[in-house]
Amino acid sequence: MGDIGFVNPDATVLVFALADLLVHNRDLDEWDKQGVVFIAGAGTPIYQYMCTKSGIGSDLQSLKGVKVRTNGGIWTRATSALGATPVNLSGSEIYTGLERGAVDCLSADIGHLLGGENIGELTESIAMLDLPPVYHSGGIILNKEFWESRTDEERRIMLEEGFRSTAYLTARYAQDIEKNLSWAKEQGIEIVTPENDVKAAYAAFVGEEMGGSIPVAKKLGVDNPEQYQSLMIEYINKWTELLDGVDRTDGEAVWAVAKDAALGDLDPSTYRMD
Repeated sequence: MGDIGFVNPDATVLVFALADLLVHNRDLDEWDKQGVVFIAGAGTPIYQYMCTKSGIGSDLQSLKGVKVRTNGGIWTRATSALGATPVNLSGSEIYTGLERGAVDCLSADIGHLLGGENIGELTESIAMLDLPPVYHSGGIILNKEFWESRTDEERRIMLEEGFRSTAYLTARYAQDIEKNLSWAKEQGIEIVTPENDVKAAYAAFVGEEMGGSIPVAKKLGVDNPEQYQSLMIEYINKWTELLDGVDRTDGEAVWAVAKDAALGDLDPSTYRMD
């Protein structure tokens, strides 16, 4: 499910789409299968390439052979599809790897310029590829015994505050991205917009069974993953429409949408109570 973000790489849309899907489709809730209760989702901003050289990402030729630290999965496959070379590097080695040339770029959200890996001083260019974020994490997960021992009112409050926390988390991330992007421009870091050949290669990759996600799911033993992909796309489309025109940096505005759209029909007296 976490590989379907190509449909709309909007971090706020994706994290709420998946959370909405999980609370309404118990058969797909892997947390429930492990005996714990899903309360709210979490995710990162969308991924770009932050590089120690200029011009990377402008066209396919500029990506050829470029070494990119990725975090596996769909990001590694996308990097290979664009002609770059994915590199497996632990988080603690990212800064040194970029500094010494072991890798040329980091595939991550640009909040890592001033926070996270703090690689702003090493960055010469940012390729605005808009790769999907990580959005399939559990933001708040509770022990089932604890959940069942709460009152209906307490469960209602926890569900609402869980989704509210997700709204504020995604808003703070969006604010952080704006801050980091403004800083990058002030520092003269090149902001690279991919040309048509990069966009075409990217589209072709996504069109190949959602970036190879379907065959990967089948190898993992998932029967008919296409049906789950279609369902997730329905939720992505739903939240794309719901959040149209909503300021992603305004947590209260996002929460105002999520409260009714995701939780309006949930009954805290029955949600995950059996």
